[in-house]
Amino acid sequence: MSNLLISICIPAYNAAVFIGETLQSVRNQSYLNWELIVVEDGSDDGTSLLVQEFSKTVNQEVIYYKNSVNKGLSATRNIAVSKSKGDWLAFIDSDDIWHNGHLQSLIDTALENPNCDFIHSGFNFFYDDFNMPFSQQKLSKKVLSSFPISLYTGEYRIQPSSIMVSKKLYGVVNGFDESYRSAEDINLYFRSCEKGFKFAFSGKNTCYYRRNLEGLTAHSVNMALYSAKVYTDTLHWHEIPKKLRLNKIAHLWLSTA
Repeated sequence: MSNLLISICIPAYNAAVFIGETLQSVRNQSYLNWELIVVEDGSDDGTSLLVQEFSKTVNQEVIYYKNSVNKGLSATRNIAVSKSKGDWLAFIDSDDIWHNGHLQSLIDTALENPNCDFIHSGFNFFYDDFNMPFSQQKLSKKVLSSFPISLYTGEYRIQPSSIMVSKKLYGVVNGFDESYRSAEDINLYFRSCEKGFKFAFSGKNTCYYRRNLEGLTAHSVNMALYSAKVYTDTLHWHEIPKKLRLNKIAHLWLSTA
């Protein structure tokens, strides 16, 4: 049985509506050796009080920090990591939810794959009730075996709230790229692959990703723009066939236009 410390990092912006459910899912984890770092990104909606009350209900250390101005997801996650003490970093957004065996499953996977520094679970989409997901991720053997090409094409999908990475990996790739205001997660995955870090999939859908249609609509243009930039930055990634790289980049810029 492992007793490795996991630093859980939550970026929060106007998060008071949903973060209570997220915190409850952290409290319910069967794996107990964790610390929690919540960084509020320039908002002021009562999130700090919710985190303060949560800290009274657990024995683990809970750290709260507030950015004086909005800095975006990448910078906020990096700030959370800068305050962490764990050898492993687990991320969850302030409106997502974990199954109570999520962290244990990730740690088990890490121990079974000691050469891997990037561990992730599968995920389910939900709107309001995570007990009634409307879509479940399925990674076939073909998709898993064709990694990292399947990651590049989008067949192999990873949600930020499902990942746990080593502090070593995070340091080598310099964390999330703060020049990205969207698609920063894909950028991190690609850079981790390019640096030679190995990925491991837990085989379990223990992450519940909340879909917000209004948010998706509002950020669709930025998502398209930054996705195109992510792929353009990988033009030199020789592990991916050149024709595939060129076609993907051209398609994304055309979509952005």
